[in-house]
Amino acid sequence: GNYTAQQKFLIYQKGIRVTGAGPWYTRILAPANQENTNIGFDLQTGASGTRVDNLAVFGNYTWREDGPGKVFDAKNLTNLTVENVWIEHFLCLFWGTNVDNSTIRNTRSRDTFADIVNLTNGSTGNLVTNNESHFSTIPGLTVISEKTP
Repeated sequence: GNYTAQQKFLIYQKGIRVTGAGPWYTRILAPANQENTNIGFDLQTGASGTRVDNLAVFGNYTWREDGPGKVFDAKNLTNLTVENVWIEHFLCLFWGTNVDNSTIRNTRSRDTFADIVNLTNGSTGNLVTNNESHFSTIPGLTVISEKTP
């Protein structure tokens, strides 16, 4: 089905599994009458072990606005899995700050304004494989080993 979201889904205190019927059949949509709506998944403290798979998220970003626009925004977590997810019209697919031992695979990203996957601030031991990107202003994967206070 199609599900319109007005804001991000907040996941914290416990890891969960969000499974769709496949990207063609489970679609999370930004409101059609807005621009740059910050939808997706906000993965916060305690959400380690969360898995999201087999769905699509369609945004409404029409210009780059640093800060919001990340489908998956993850901080200080381990053992996350993002698999078989299709996104369009966002800043990026996955932004991980101090994210360890996680997997991002078999994703498709279209019409994005920044890195598809960005792992920063001490992120280690992650597997990023078989992810495709088309029509992105900054292609691919960014790994930044810096740690900021």
